[in-house]
Amino acid sequence: MRLYLCGPVSLGGTCTPEQERAFIKHFHDVEEMLTSAGYIVESPVKAIHRMQFLCVGLPDDGNIPVEPAARWQWYMRRTVIQMLTCDGVATLDRASESRGAIKEMDIAMTFGLQVKPFGAWLRIANSEDLYGYADGRTGT
Repeated sequence: MRLYLCGPVSLGGTCTPEQERAFIKHFHDVEEMLTSAGYIVESPVKAIHRMQFLCVGLPDDGNIPVEPAARWQWYMRRTVIQMLTCDGVATLDRASESRGAIKEMDIAMTFGLQVKPFGAWLRIANSEDLYGYADGRTGT
C-alpha cells in the first residue's frame, strides 16, 4: 500500500528555521516508521528537494517562483499530483494547522483516499497485513 505523508513544512512561512527543520525531520522519521511497517511512502519533502534540482517534464519552464504565494502554489500543484498516485494519506502532527495539508486532506477525501493519522496506519500494519486480511492472505 502506498501512503502519502501530509503535514506542515513551514506553516505558511510563519515558523522559524528551527521549527521548519523539526517539521522536515518529523517527515523523515515518520517515513522511516511507515516504511519499516511495510508501506511504500511518498514524501512531499523528498519531492520538493528533487524539484529544486530536477525541474524535468514540468508544464512550465521549471523555474521555481520567488514570490512566496506563487512558490507555495507551484509546490502544491506538484505534490498534489504525487499524492493522487497513492492509496492513502498519513497525516503528521499539526497537519490541521497547515493550509497546504488541509487542502491535501480535502482533495484526498474528495478522490476517495483514506486519510488517517500516521499512528493509525502503524496500528493497522501491526494488527494485520496491508491488504486487510488478519489471517496473512496477500490479496493476490
